Amino acid sequence: MQGLEGKEEEKEKEKEKEEEEEALAIHQLAAQAARGGASLLLTSRRQPAQLAGERVFPRTDRPLPGLDVAPGARLFLHHSTRAQDEGDAGRALAHQVARETEGHPLAIALLAGEYDVSPEAAAGDFLAGWDRELAQARDYGLAGHHRTFWTAFDRSYGRLAELLQARLRALSRLDFPFFAQGAALMWGLGTGEEALDEARRDLGAFTRRSLLEVEGRFEDGAPATYRFQPALLQVLAQHVDPDERDERERLEAGLADYGAWLARRGFGDIHKDPSYPAWCASRWTPSTQPLIAWQVPSDCGTCVDWPG
Repeated sequence: MQGLEGKEEEKEKEKEKEEEEEALAIHQLAAQAARGGASLLLTSRRQPAQLAGERVFPRTDRPLPGLDVAPGARLFLHHSTRAQDEGDAGRALAHQVARETEGHPLAIALLAGEYDVSPEAAAGDFLAGWDRELAQARDYGLAGHHRTFWTAFDRSYGRLAELLQARLRALSRLDFPFFAQGAALMWGLGTGEEALDEARRDLGAFTRRSLLEVEGRFEDGAPATYRFQPALLQVLAQHVDPDERDERERLEAGLADYGAWLARRGFGDIHKDPSYPAWCASRWTPSTQPLIAWQVPSDCGTCVDWPG
């Protein structure tokens, strides 16, 4: 067992080294373009990135502002059908939420979703305790929009049943748009009709809270694929305990099962519908690549030009 773990650690180090080399090559290319006078718009964890003529946005002394109150209120109403139906009370709450969140869109959307599933909370009482919750986030060292977003997320996540919390955490391994079958397999339900009905029910609960988004729909309007906002994906991943080996192994097994399902789905009808190769290739991501690759038959290279 120690030998296997040692090999895994060695592979991880090799992977990190490769990623560092790739990042350095990209940085050198960007630096060369900047020295040549090219106009570039870059995102970087290193700020400043030490490029010629570089301007960092937002400035450290001027945090990225949120929406003004009026558009922030409209965003809340867009996400909350309950507030829409409540007339003046709903509009007043929408303006209050826009002010209290400093107009940060993700926090507004999360609070709108939570309001819709909290019929016991009157509009005037919905934000009771918000200042205390913000102060707690400040104690964690969070600042600005990170604080409002974290507080809104914590409200929504904390009110989920334990099973739904675990299922939401499991979905954090899917960093790409996924079908209901992906959720069902990540949760160990299988892909039978009853399992898919249960998966769609819980996915619907997450989308109503704006914890998850519908990414694509079938022709009849039913949700087809789902996705996370990147910030939600990051905060969810932080809730997965790295020391919980059983949970981690279940997630890896579920991800492998979904990769196999994607491969079978793409290859099973590959000769019947010319759109299937493109469909399967579009699911080729850093997460699914090794999973799909070992499931696809060896002659599949003649059927589809796999990325990479």
